[in-house]
Amino acid sequence: MKQVENLAHHTALINEWKKRTSCKKPKTNCFLTVSEINSHIQTAKWKYLETDTELYFVHEEENILYLYFYLPTGGKPTIEYRWNQPVMVDFVFREKETQELESETLPAWVHRGFTFYKKYQRMGYQHLTHGNTPWINADSDLCYKPAGETDLSQITDLWNKFLDKNDIILPSKTEILQQAEDENIICCMDGNQVCGAIYVAVNGKSGLIQHVVVHSDYRRKGIAWNMMEYTFHLMNRKGVKIFKLWVDEKNVAAIKLYEKNGFAKDGLYSTKIMKR
Repeated sequence: MKQVENLAHHTALINEWKKRTSCKKPKTNCFLTVSEINSHIQTAKWKYLETDTELYFVHEEENILYLYFYLPTGGKPTIEYRWNQPVMVDFVFREKETQELESETLPAWVHRGFTFYKKYQRMGYQHLTHGNTPWINADSDLCYKPAGETDLSQITDLWNKFLDKNDIILPSKTEILQQAEDENIICCMDGNQVCGAIYVAVNGKSGLIQHVVVHSDYRRKGIAWNMMEYTFHLMNRKGVKIFKLWVDEKNVAAIKLYEKNGFAKDGLYSTKIMKR
C-alpha cells in the first residue's frame, strides 16, 4: 500500500482511475466527507492500492482496516492482497437496491473471503425548539453539559469499553480535543464521574449523532434520551436543526426509543462485511 500525500493527490488518483477505465459512474462505497478524508491523510492513516481497473483506499486503525473501493459499473473485486489485520467493508444503500446488493455485490466479496458483520438503518429527526428541559431535574444529582478537557479521558474509556471497536471509528486525541472545544461532545455527569456521552459530527445545519453510550451502572434511567434532548438544545443554538443517526437493526429497544421520540427511518441502510 502507498500513502496518500494530500487531498489533491486523493482527487488525482480518482480522476486518473476514471480516465484509465473510461468510467463516469463508478461503483463505490467511498462516501466520506472531505474533512474526514483530510483527517485520515493528516494522521497518515489513508493509503491506496490500484490495478488497471480497480482503485482502493484503506483507512488504517490500530486493530482493523476500513476498505473503500472504486470499481467499474458492474465490476467485481479481484484484488489479491495479504492483509495483516481484519478488514471491514461498508455498503450504504437504499431499500430498492437491496436485491442487487444481496444477489450480485455481496456474493462477489464473499467469494473473496468476507463474511456478514452487521446491518444498520439510518434514522432522521428534525428538532423544533419547544422549551422543555427534561435534562434539568432538581431531584437528581446528574448534570448534562458540553464535555471539558478534564472529562475526555473518562469519555474515551467509556467509548473503548462499551462500543464495538471493530465497527466504530473513534476520533484521535487531537480530534477529541478540537470537538470538545467546539462543544460537539456532550456528557452526563454524576459528580465527577462521567456516566454517559454523545459525539455530534456537525455539517452545516445537520448533525450526525455518534458514539452514544451510557455506563452499564446508569442504564434504564432515561439518561440516553436526556443527553439527546440536551444535545438538540445545544446544537439548535448553533443553527443545527436536522439530526441523523445509524442504529443496528437488531437493537429493537433503541429503535423503539428513537421512534417514540420523533425519529423515523429515512430509507438508507448500511451492511458491513469483514475479512478476519
